[in-house]
Amino acid sequence: MGAAEVFTVLARSGVTVSVCGGKIRAEPRERLTAALCDLIRTHEPALCAYTLSEVDRETLSERAAIMEFDGKLTRAEADWLAAESLGIGVEKHPREIDHGY
Repeated sequence: MGAAEVFTVLARSGVTVSVCGGKIRAEPRERLTAALCDLIRTHEPALCAYTLSEVDRETLSERAAIMEFDGKLTRAEADWLAAESLGIGVEKHPREIDHGY
């Protein structure tokens, strides 16, 4: 079974899937059966890759550029917010990441 088929099974079960920081987030939790959890676990790398490859990269870049310019944000912050708005955010906000300096 490929990632597209897994997404179809999940959608038919009323489960929505997103990727956050390379991890799958499935909601609502009360709809997740043991079988669906196993399905997600088994196909997690493929689901992450499929979800991220389906994102309209141009839209992401455009949103980030607007947020950077209009919001006077750093590019890292703008990228983070744009990704969050598309449901593919990272786990930590750029200000929370220890860059070592």
